[in-house]
This record gives sequence, structure tokens and C-alpha cells, in this order.
Amino acid sequence: MTMSRLSKLFLNDALIILDEAQQSFEHEHWHRTVRKAQESVELALKGLLRWAGIEYSKIHKISESLKHPKLQAMLTLEELKRFAIIADNLALNRGLAFYGSEDTEVGASELFDREAAQKALDECRLIVLRVAAIVLHEKEEANDEAETENNGE
Repeated sequence: MTMSRLSKLFLNDALIILDEAQQSFEHEHWHRTVRKAQESVELALKGLLRWAGIEYSKIHKISESLKHPKLQAMLTLEELKRFAIIADNLALNRGLAFYGSEDTEVGASELFDREAAQKALDECRLIVLRVAAIVLHEKEEANDEAETENNGE
């Protein structure tokens, strides 16, 4: 399996999970929205890193990998910084969104409100759709090049 193929599979999963996050939001499951947003963002960004041929951390926090110079050809520095902050914030909230706060005995469903869920969903959508535009655009360019070569023969 090529890196490009696997990165597209990651992206496909990220899109499916984004839809699950939207469904969780519609059912007012705020903590599940945050969890799903984190999962979707992580898969999308790891798919982008894999597509670019960049090794990434197997842990949930991947912001350091987003500093790789290869990514600057695909995303602006502002986008990279923003995506790193979003990914880190979601990764920090991941455990709380799953388990709540055992120290204070507050459940996950009690820790997140509509505003937090909406923010997570909006940021997730921003990243996943931006990554999709990059990865899928690469496929379109390859098809255009192949078509040009075939027409030239």
C-alpha cells in the first residue's frame, strides 16, 4: 500500500468521523462531539503527514510534526500554527471527553457544553476540509497530467 493510498484512507475515515461528530452535536452529546472532532482532526493531519512522506508521532499530540518544512509548500505558516493549536487543544480534551474528571467526579457529559462542542466541530471541519482539498487536488493534478500525456501521443 502506498503512502498516498493510505493517506487517502486516513482522510476518508476523518470525513466519516466528522459526520459522526456532527450527528453527536445534533443529538446534543457535547462530549462525544469533542471526542469525535479530536479523532477526525488527528486522522486528517496524520493522513496529510503520511501523504507528504513525513514520519509522525503515534501518540495523539502531533503538533511537533506539523513544523516540518515540507508542509510549508502546502499550507501557510498561519494555517500550520492554527492547526497545531487546534490539534493540541483537542488532544488535551480527549481524555476528559472520554472519561470525565475522576478527581472531581464529574462525568464527561457534564464537562462540555454546546459552545465547546460547536467550536470543536467548526475547527474540525476547517482542518478536515482543508486537508481534503490538498490530498484530493493532488489526485486531480495527476489525472490532468495523465490526460495531457495521453492526448499528446
